[in-house]
Amino acid sequence: MLTKPIGTGVVATAHKRGAAPSDVLAAAVASMTTLNAAAAEAALAAGVRAATDVTGFSLLGHLHRMLRASGASAEVVAGAVPLLPGALSLTRAGFVSGGTRNNIAYLAPWASFASGVPDDVAILLQDAQTSGGLLLASSAPDSLLSELAAPDVPAAVIGPSPSAPSIRARATCNDQPGLRDCSAVAPIHFRANREHLAGNPVGHGPATACGIVGCNE
Repeated sequence: MLTKPIGTGVVATAHKRGAAPSDVLAAAVASMTTLNAAAAEAALAAGVRAATDVTGFSLLGHLHRMLRASGASAEVVAGAVPLLPGALSLTRAGFVSGGTRNNIAYLAPWASFASGVPDDVAILLQDAQTSGGLLLASSAPDSLLSELAAPDVPAAVIGPSPSAPSIRARATCNDQPGLRDCSAVAPIHFRANREHLAGNPVGHGPATACGIVGCNE
């Protein structure tokens, strides 16, 4: 579950080049200046046991950091990920930061996208954020949504709750504006290497691919 839309990196890059419309910039600033305190309190009340804030390593980068600590894999519903107004068009126009390009390069061995996910959407999923929302993992999403609704925290379910130790969720285009082939299944897999599973979950590790879910497959 994600509590803020993504795209601040693209908007900030466009702003530095004088290309961000005023309303698009205002929406990004409003998102960045919204604190995560209410979302964090709601998550604790709902019993969330795994969470992170989404910042410079991007949505997928921070998800990867969560997953490798537990040897899990995940798939994201690409079309369910909320985007800031104007972020998609600015991405298409090429306003991609160096930090985002670094994220894309780092995640290349770990993430895979189905053909139904357009390149610009894949870039946004790896966009380096400033003051992003919380990424919350819960086996009781209804309870979490209820807790988040009380303080008016917007939240998007970007993957169904897992029924097994590994998180296997659908990733489809759904009805996100601008997405092609919305019937396509778009898995985004993350691999955990043996070094991480041996007790080094912090920081960027070597791209040693050894299968999904704790190197067992």
